[in-house]
Amino acid sequence: MSVAIPEKKSQHFSPKELAKAISASESSVKRWIDDGKLKAVKTAGGHRRIAMGDAFRFIRENDQKLIDPASLGLGAIATVDFSDPAEIRTQYLEALESGDEPTTTGIVCHLHLLDRSIAAICDEPVHWAFRDLRSRCTHPSEECVVLHRGQSNSIHALQRLRELVVQPKTDAPSALLADIGYEIDGLSTYLAETVFADAGITCTQLGLSVPEAVLNGAISRVKPDVVWVSAMGGKQAQPEVVKKRLLEVGRLTAEQGSRLVLMGDAICSAREFGETPPTIINDMGELAAFADGMFIKAS
Repeated sequence: MSVAIPEKKSQHFSPKELAKAISASESSVKRWIDDGKLKAVKTAGGHRRIAMGDAFRFIRENDQKLIDPASLGLGAIATVDFSDPAEIRTQYLEALESGDEPTTTGIVCHLHLLDRSIAAICDEPVHWAFRDLRSRCTHPSEECVVLHRGQSNSIHALQRLRELVVQPKTDAPSALLADIGYEIDGLSTYLAETVFADAGITCTQLGLSVPEAVLNGAISRVKPDVVWVSAMGGKQAQPEVVKKRLLEVGRLTAEQGSRLVLMGDAICSAREFGETPPTIINDMGELAAFADGMFIKAS
């Protein structure tokens, strides 16, 4: 099963909005555009518009400060003290639990502006907070709307992060991703997609509860450089079934020369794969190191 993520229109800002956000003059922003320091497009009426990813990239690369978050659609985080890691964790967790998507998404975007790595943001607060919610919810139960909403909002925050990174080149390496564990515990496949995208890798995301025929067929048809499979959920993920599937995936990836990367508490030992063991990672920091070690990061 794939989680349906609504397509969002690419968000653009006017020079005036960006100027207000960073406490600069509108004429300065227009000059940066004219000088080629800030990428912008023109509307049919001749007005300059700056894509969100380009605006964020300019702020990060030029050591600008976000003074007025509301000007970039991040008004929900105006009261968050980003100098206090404990407060960031608390505010993010409270927002995730209450279903406050503007705050969860706003926090991860602002952390990116503060030059926190994508992998670090994925590990904390995104994955940390969801695991905290999960630890307090017996699934399935009548209380689990909070958990399902939290998973959905986490995926939306990751989608926004992916909009902020440089798009992969046409000849970029490729990754195929799928989760075959207990569905509510499958957030890690979207975390991995975000980290791979940040490394300049083109991703094909199959989603959650991916059937055996779909995953195996995709490996053969897509022929990716990397195959990511996650399986979390402990006993609820049926580890013996997962093991059988992973060994078959290992055979297929070995035959066509793809690298296999696994994560989860329901996966089997790397020793089970014989001469072509997979790479097993425990967090997104390790996955980022794997990606950087194998591929040239997109500039």
